[in-house]
Amino acid sequence: PELGFLPNIRDHDLSVYIKWQGQALAIGGYEPHPIFWEGERHFEFGLFDLDYDAFEFNLNGHFTRVPSLENVGIAHTVSGPESFTPDHKPLMGEAPNLRGFYLGCAFNSSGIMLSGGCGEQLAEWVEHGRPSMDMFGYDINRFHPTQSRDAQWTDQRSHEAYTKNYAIVYPHDQALAG
Repeated sequence: PELGFLPNIRDHDLSVYIKWQGQALAIGGYEPHPIFWEGERHFEFGLFDLDYDAFEFNLNGHFTRVPSLENVGIAHTVSGPESFTPDHKPLMGEAPNLRGFYLGCAFNSSGIMLSGGCGEQLAEWVEHGRPSMDMFGYDINRFHPTQSRDAQWTDQRSHEAYTKNYAIVYPHDQALAG
């Protein structure tokens, strides 16, 4: 109760995020050494038990950012597989093999941050055949069809994209994977 109102917070140095959800804080983060899930690729509506050993790094980051969190309990946890595109950017634009079908998906953790601007550009794309801004970095056509069939490349690049989620990415940064 003594926290009062908090805006949504992302602390890139501590690799954590915090947001109000009802009467509680939803906390989460990106661990520096994620566990790559080797399970089935079609995983729907299921959750894992939280791996506190893996989440300890993030939990300590939360205690640093909001020290009073150490004195409260955890009401519930949500832990499940998360999918990332190989460059951790959304997939937008007209589907290459289905004329008139537009995609606006794969935003992952960036949905709240990108949804307004991307929604506007996608609406223009549908109405005018192209967006008014340069959206090539999000255009589904940035990937060559053969890349999606290379599971090893996709897995390695997606794993690296996750680990770089809160990293400073400099101009001309080159992916290590692939």
